[in-house]
Amino acid sequence: GFSSPVVHNDKIFYTGGDEAGRELYCHDLASGKLLWTLAADGIAGSPATPPQVAGNTGYAAATPATDGKYVCAIFATGDIICSDMDGKRVWAKNLGVPENQYGFVSSLLVWGSSVFVQYDNENIHKIISLDIATGNVRWQKERDTKICWSSPIIATVGGKAQLVLMGNPDVRAYDPSMGEQLWSVGGMGGEVCPSPCSADGVIYAANEYAKLMAINGADGSVLWEAADYLPEVASPVVAGGRVYIATTYGVLAAFDAKTGELKAEKELNMELYSSPMVVEGKIYIIGTNGQVCVLAANDELTMINTFSTGEMTYATPAFMDNTIIVRTLNSLYCITES
Repeated sequence: GFSSPVVHNDKIFYTGGDEAGRELYCHDLASGKLLWTLAADGIAGSPATPPQVAGNTGYAAATPATDGKYVCAIFATGDIICSDMDGKRVWAKNLGVPENQYGFVSSLLVWGSSVFVQYDNENIHKIISLDIATGNVRWQKERDTKICWSSPIIATVGGKAQLVLMGNPDVRAYDPSMGEQLWSVGGMGGEVCPSPCSADGVIYAANEYAKLMAINGADGSVLWEAADYLPEVASPVVAGGRVYIATTYGVLAAFDAKTGELKAEKELNMELYSSPMVVEGKIYIIGTNGQVCVLAANDELTMINTFSTGEMTYATPAFMDNTIIVRTLNSLYCITES
């Protein structure tokens, strides 16, 4: 599986799967011990023969989500399952088998008591809000978009939450409570995989063969655009007045968050699928070759440290209490301060 790890208190969650079966896993944070496994099986509507997926996508690319009481996971079959924190299934359902040339990728998002699913495929185009406790549909909206592999985010604009989705050809914001569309901005294109990010009421959206845009979340107006470096897979991150972009071909770029001016660029000489993370003034980013780079989150992108897991790595790491959880293709690593 290519899903990223999710940490809540003393538990780590992630998913895995193949043609024979799909599963949600829970490990103990302190020891790494596998606490439980929950299979996504016996689900009404689940396909007897799983859909075809690309080798670098697989059946478990979407990252699970938790609110601390429930944890939800979704797979390329269209099956979504919900467990309590002890591995007991609470509910499961099939959302319709997605037609998708690579496989389903969009990660789940929990906000309040809802879990959101961006379901933009060849045959089904919608955003779905489910009650996390029951799996019942709270609302869903059809979307006139092409296939998208991005994941939704919650942005805070004027003290209110907005559900923001990338898409082709536009970026859209919805009221997460009722599903009303708040604004839409055109300009996206290509095979949209990166998720948006936000800070101070501004949404930043970028994709290869399109552009990097800063959007005013209050009215959907475009504040600035740039096209120097664009991501293909990794999502942008904004922190400290800068937007950081990681290209698949190995360049990390920093843009001024207010003006769009390119402030710095760093050639990392590695393929990048994992999204950059900013923690305590440092940027952490992992290449598919397992090389981990730690850089200063400044206009120089100064290299602070580098080390290697020695294993192929596509997932984005999780951070908690001076601890980093890294998922490679074969292992989970827990890295702590000595």
